[in-house]
Amino acid sequence: MDVKNILSITPEQENVDLVRNPKLIDLDSLYSNSSNARVINSSFLTGKTLSEDTVRAINSSTDGDLGFVPTCECGRTHGVSKVGAVCPDCGTVCSSLFIDKLEHVSWISIPDEMGPVLHPIWYTILKKFTTIKLNKKDISLLDFVLNPELEKDKDYRIGIPEDFMPFVVGRGFKEFYENADYYLDVWLNKYTSTATKSSADEIKQFCAKYRSCMFCSKMPILHNSLHPITDNGATLKYMDPTSRDILTAVIDLSVESFKLRSGKKNLHTDRALFKIYKTIISYYDSLVRAKLNGKKGILRKHVFGSRIHYGFRTVVRPHTSAMPMDEIVLPWCIIVNCLKLIILNFLVNKYEKTVDDAVNIFYNALTKYDPLVEKCLRDYIEETPKHKIPIMLGRNPTLNYGSMMLLYVRNFKTNPADETLEINASIVANANIDFDGMYICCRH
Repeated sequence: MDVKNILSITPEQENVDLVRNPKLIDLDSLYSNSSNARVINSSFLTGKTLSEDTVRAINSSTDGDLGFVPTCECGRTHGVSKVGAVCPDCGTVCSSLFIDKLEHVSWISIPDEMGPVLHPIWYTILKKFTTIKLNKKDISLLDFVLNPELEKDKDYRIGIPEDFMPFVVGRGFKEFYENADYYLDVWLNKYTSTATKSSADEIKQFCAKYRSCMFCSKMPILHNSLHPITDNGATLKYMDPTSRDILTAVIDLSVESFKLRSGKKNLHTDRALFKIYKTIISYYDSLVRAKLNGKKGILRKHVFGSRIHYGFRTVVRPHTSAMPMDEIVLPWCIIVNCLKLIILNFLVNKYEKTVDDAVNIFYNALTKYDPLVEKCLRDYIEETPKHKIPIMLGRNPTLNYGSMMLLYVRNFKTNPADETLEINASIVANANIDFDGMYICCRH
């Protein structure tokens, strides 16, 4: 669908399917086709050099988000506007670790003796689908099948419905791998508690399309630029929390691999693999949800963008008095904060305050009304064209349709406790406004 069609969507067409589902990747094929991929748990981590190499394979020396700012090696040439430029000092190209080197290099390998494990996406989908309520608790039938000692483990003690037990033919990762089609058939068609779920048809379509990559023996560690090692400006260094999870999984898996090679396979091997596997899944989940996709995540800051300077967000309500349709009334704290430089300029150059006094007046005005600051704001509005300040307003759900409204500020509130802004109720759709028992308010 082209951009023109997307931007022409009306509120009545809000349910139009604009979601493009990414294709599920076969992880083993991705590993095989990667020229520089390497397994980091292939040896037991006993040597100091090997341990240090493993840490370096997982982490980067990038100091937090600074590594995502394009820069040359010496740091003189930096910034998005300099991408591709050659630094005159060091002769290297200005580029970003995150942009230019995203290929997975470090991988985790599941030993053949343990058997293939579920693709992380498959596990996430099947766990949600096979989770049922029992005695007001969520019970995962998938976890019960994967871990033979689940009901014995005090950390995962659960009860399993009696009507499911006749369907159990084997437990553990290898058993599930060998009986995967059987269990899929049970959950999708035979076991009532799961087969009657509304999502069953969607799971069937997913199975038909991606059954071939349901299992994997290689799992990627996400790019090391996502796992920075930072310091406190001295010698003490801090490992990123997500790095700790994946490093724990690598070490534990290396220990289990060593035991298997030593002929020490026992009944607890499946339990150990389950614990390691859950740690890896938790690592993927926390990294994607928080570091990549969260409110402070990398995607939000570097792809979607962030709120620009002189921008704000607050609660919206209709005008409390008759005003022109294109005018907006701003809260005191917001207009004071957004016009900081202008207020300081008026205080120093028009009202002859010292710089220190002007700064003190401004910061005090952020928490309480100041008549001199109000005078500065009135003076500035009076000097602007048409005696009002232009402002761009974007509100949900209008942002979904790429729309913004050009409004003007001619008046503002003087009560710092009132944090709402006011717009004309006629410029928003009826579905975006309601009555809360005291006054009509627009949802922001």
